[in-house]
Amino acid sequence: EGREATDFCIGAAIYPEHPDKKQRFEFANIKFEKGAEYGITQMLFDPEPYGELMEELQSQGITAPVLPGLRILRSKKQGEVMKTRFGCSVPDWYLDQLPDEHEKGVVNPDVIPPFLELVDRLQDMGAPGIHIFVLTDVELCQLAMEKMIGRYE
Repeated sequence: EGREATDFCIGAAIYPEHPDKKQRFEFANIKFEKGAEYGITQMLFDPEPYGELMEELQSQGITAPVLPGLRILRSKKQGEVMKTRFGCSVPDWYLDQLPDEHEKGVVNPDVIPPFLELVDRLQDMGAPGIHIFVLTDVELCQLAMEKMIGRYE
């Protein structure tokens, strides 16, 4: 009572890097069958698992949009942490463009180009947009978003 109708919808977490490829598809499929209208992936840095899952979903008639969940990597060291702690793959082409380490609190604009390359690769795979995970790197994310304005129209 007293609520106004909205375009409220339900999204679901999607895991393109699930170690079991059969379960990866099945879990995503169940979420869409149960009413999810879109998905957002867990943090990813490699476009290939996203592309593979999207091809698999589309081959089964699932056309719901899935936004890749991204975070801007600030260093090779951080990339290695993402690999070991979260099981995310980070391709060499991305790591090779990053400094070895980053200074806490310092915004390094040199880490934006490899992030934009990742976004470009995902867009080439048909990603409808992206979700940026913003943790403590607010200024860096703002800088990246400024660089993206008008880039993907």
